[in-house]
Amino acid sequence: MSGSRITDQQVRLYMNHRKHHPQKLAAAKSGMSERTARRVEHEAGLPSQQPRRYWRSRPDPFAGVWESEVVPLLRAAPKLKAITLLRKLQEDHPERFPDSMRRTFERHVSQWRALEGPNQEVFFPQTYQPGARGLSDFTHMDKLCVTIGGIPLNHLLYHFVLAFSRWEYASVVDGGESFQALATGLQNALWQAGGCPREHRSDSLSAAAYDEFVRGVVMRRNRRNAAAFQIEREHLLDLPEHRTTDFTEEEARVTRCGTFTVRCVLYSAPSRLIGHRLKVRLYSDRLDCYLSGALVHSTARATHTSKRRGRGIDYRHFIDSLKRKPQAFKGLAFRDDLFPREAYRRTSERLEEALTPRSACKTMVGLLELAGNHGVEAQLAQRLDALLELGELPDLKALFAEFAPRQAECPVVVVEMPSAALYDTLLNEEVLA
Repeated sequence: MSGSRITDQQVRLYMNHRKHHPQKLAAAKSGMSERTARRVEHEAGLPSQQPRRYWRSRPDPFAGVWESEVVPLLRAAPKLKAITLLRKLQEDHPERFPDSMRRTFERHVSQWRALEGPNQEVFFPQTYQPGARGLSDFTHMDKLCVTIGGIPLNHLLYHFVLAFSRWEYASVVDGGESFQALATGLQNALWQAGGCPREHRSDSLSAAAYDEFVRGVVMRRNRRNAAAFQIEREHLLDLPEHRTTDFTEEEARVTRCGTFTVRCVLYSAPSRLIGHRLKVRLYSDRLDCYLSGALVHSTARATHTSKRRGRGIDYRHFIDSLKRKPQAFKGLAFRDDLFPREAYRRTSERLEEALTPRSACKTMVGLLELAGNHGVEAQLAQRLDALLELGELPDLKALFAEFAPRQAECPVVVVEMPSAALYDTLLNEEVLA
């Protein structure tokens, strides 16, 4: 099919048919054109091993205004829609940017947000047990413009849901959010459900270090043999112009949870990439993720077993979102993968035993923020181990004061204005001179 890329399976199938059939028939049996078949026979390797090339088939129509006009608007208001920006360009440059360029412009804006835009909101998948938790919330319904007998009805909806089964209850609230409205709606929901949940909630890298060690040992040995190596180097054959591909390529979309899946392994990504489809190059030790030919994310490759799905989760990708929703940490589906070291996991268990769920989550998120944003993961782990040995809980405020870099205090400069009479003295001295 025109415009679609052939797969490794198609190439293997073609090569098998080519042993017994003419080129045209073998191409038809493998689902490719005869022209593509001729190209396949002249190429070395499979399609996934061929480096992807990105180029423009025509000049960029927005090159003259992108950096000077569009980017300043995006930085000032990152949530502006692409169509709004296009309308602004059409007003400032009549007949230069027709509506037919809308899709091209939207791709420009989407790529800018992925490379330089602000972080997006992360949705945290939760695991629940039957009968464990119920959730209450109020929703303003004014935007629906509901009318009764032609008269607008400004109201709220009380909404209750059982977290495990997603069973729901809703009722109309004429007044505002109040304890009475919450109590009435909750009781009605529980009686209709015929039971009560146990809890109710309402809105109110060691391998890389080893690699460096091995490399250092080898380099020291090579220095001892440097003279002999210079002699042998002159007798070595020339290398090819380009290295062979040592990766395979796949595609993956970053979900609203800030994760993507490659080869049955769950990886995290910066939240600004949510919703984007990435080209992922799989090396033996890492993954490189590209968006429109630009490298946007790189991470160590994780493995999986037949019993457990592999995960490559970096807690730093979730710190900003967890600071806004710290209680999401408790039921997070991949919560255990957020702990960078064993000391953090043990500290979390101790906090859950000693504090309320709200306080435990807030403290644990604060510890991860301190470790990730201030580069003290190892030092903080040692301190947490020491506190666990003493049977003490971490004091978040004291730890921030100890480990977080301090801002330099600006000296207070007091300027005393001289009296105007002093200038008269200077004038008199000049006259006498």
